[in-house]
Amino acid sequence: MNPRGVELSQLRRVVGLTSIAYIALPVALWMLGWLAPLFALIGIAALCTGTGLLASQIAASARRDKDGRRISRWEIAAVSIVVCIVIGLTGAGGFGVQTDDWLKHNAILSDLINQPWPVAYRTSAGPIALVYYVAYYLPAALVGKLCGWTAANLVLYGWTVLGGVLTVLWLVVLSRAPVWLCLLGFTFFSGLDAIGGWLRAAVSGAETWTSWTNNLQLEWWEGHWIIPGNLSLIAYVPQQALGGWLLTCLMIDGLRERTNRLPCVLIVALALMWSPYVAIGLGVLSVLSIVASGARIRTLAAGQLSLANLSGVIVGVICAVYFAARSAPVALADAYVSPPSAFERGAFAVGLHEMPPLKFALHYASSMLLEFGMLASLLALVYRRRPGERQILVASTVTLLALPFFHHGHFNDLVMRVSIPPLFALLVLTLTALATAPSRAIRFSLIALLTIGALHPATRLRINALTVARRGSVFQLSPVVSLFEMQLKVRDHWPYLYQYICPLDSFFFNHMARQAIPIDRDP
Repeated sequence: MNPRGVELSQLRRVVGLTSIAYIALPVALWMLGWLAPLFALIGIAALCTGTGLLASQIAASARRDKDGRRISRWEIAAVSIVVCIVIGLTGAGGFGVQTDDWLKHNAILSDLINQPWPVAYRTSAGPIALVYYVAYYLPAALVGKLCGWTAANLVLYGWTVLGGVLTVLWLVVLSRAPVWLCLLGFTFFSGLDAIGGWLRAAVSGAETWTSWTNNLQLEWWEGHWIIPGNLSLIAYVPQQALGGWLLTCLMIDGLRERTNRLPCVLIVALALMWSPYVAIGLGVLSVLSIVASGARIRTLAAGQLSLANLSGVIVGVICAVYFAARSAPVALADAYVSPPSAFERGAFAVGLHEMPPLKFALHYASSMLLEFGMLASLLALVYRRRPGERQILVASTVTLLALPFFHHGHFNDLVMRVSIPPLFALLVLTLTALATAPSRAIRFSLIALLTIGALHPATRLRINALTVARRGSVFQLSPVVSLFEMQLKVRDHWPYLYQYICPLDSFFFNHMARQAIPIDRDP
C-alpha cells in the first residue's frame, strides 16, 4: 500500500467490487446447495452476468472519479479495530452479548452445518423444509461442515466484521466525511429514542432518568412500530442489516453517477436472499429516487432495459419461487401447532393499528418527528439546491413516512426492516452535510440531533461491556436451542416455527430443488 494511503477513487473501486462479491458469494452458495443442476446453472450464469456488469459500471465510474483525497492505512486499520470491538460486543459468532434473536441465528446456523442442503425435517405430520433468507449464514456454515461449530462461529464473526468494515468505508467514499465521523455514524446513528422514552415515562409516571439509562428496549417507546438504529440492527438482525447497507451504498453510488442506468431490478434481486423486507425497501427507494430525478418516464424505462436487469429478473424469480413455498399451509405434529389466534398479530394489515384517528395521529407525528423528521428537515435546508442529494432525501423521507401505515410480522417486522435502506441513506446524507454544509448553525443542529440519538446505542454498548467484564470472557458459545424447541415454548401466542418452514411437496422443492434428505425432528 502507498505510504500516503489510498485515493478515495481507488478505495471506491475496491470497496465496490468487494461489496458485490460479499453480497453475491452467499447467493451463489445457496444456488449450488439448494437448486437442481439445471436451475443452478441458469441461476449462477445470471448471477455472474448481472454482478459482472454491475462491477464493470462501478470500475468505470471509479476511473472517472478525479477526487485525489486519500485515506491513510492507519485510518483503515482504525476502522477495522473499532468495527471489531463494536461487533465483538454485540453477539456475532458468540462474541459479546447475544440478544434473543441469536437463539434463531444459532439454530439456523446449526441446522445448516449439521444437515444436508436443502435443509429439511421429518415429522409425524409429514416432511417440511427450511425456507429462510440464509445468505448471511452460508459462508460460516460451509466452514462449519468442514471444521465444526466453533470454527463456524469464528468465521461468522469475521464475516460480520468484514461487512461492517465495508459499510464504514462506503460511508467515507460516499460522504467524503472524515473517517472518525463515519465510524461514529456507523456505531451511534439512531433516532431520538431517549426523548421518546422520556416522554413515555413522563406520561406513565415512571422514573424518567432510568427510562433510558438502563433500558435496552427503549426503541419500543411508541409501541406499535420501531425504526431501529444501526447498533440495534447489528445486535438483532445482522443477516438483514449488512446486506441492506451494502446494497444501499451500491444504489446511492449508482444514482449519483448513472441515475437512469442503475440496474434497480438486479439490486433488488440480490437483496432477496439477504432479506425480502430489505429488498422491498431498496425497490421503493430506488424507484422513488429515479422518479424524483425528474427524468421522463420513457427515458427511465429505456434505462432499465438492460442485460443486468434481465439477469436480475432470473435471479429474482428463482428466489421468489423459493420464498413463495412458505405461503402453503404446513401440517405439524399436535405438540407444535399454534392456535388461529396466534397468527392474528402477525397478519398483514394496512391502516391505523386499531387506534382511533386522533390517537394514531399523535403517535405517528411524535414518532416520525423524533425518529427522522427533524433530521430530514435540516437536510432539506442543506440540499435544497443540490438535486442529486435532494432526490435521495425525498425518496428516503417518503418511504419512511409511509411505513407506519403497514403491519406485518409478530413485531411488525415490515416497518423495522423495510426502513433499513432509507434510514441508512439518511445517514449518508447526514455525514455528507456535516462535511460540506456551509452553515455553522446547521452543522451544530445536526451534531445536537446525532448526540441525542447516540444515547441509546451508547447505553447498549455500556451494558454489553459491563456484562462481558462480569462474565470474564468476551467469547462464549451458548447451547443451541432448535427452532422446534422454541416453538414448543411460545406456540400459544406466537407461531414461531411457521416463519421458517414450508411443506416439502411445494412446487419449488418438487421441481426446482435438489433432493432433500429430511432429518427427524419430532419430540
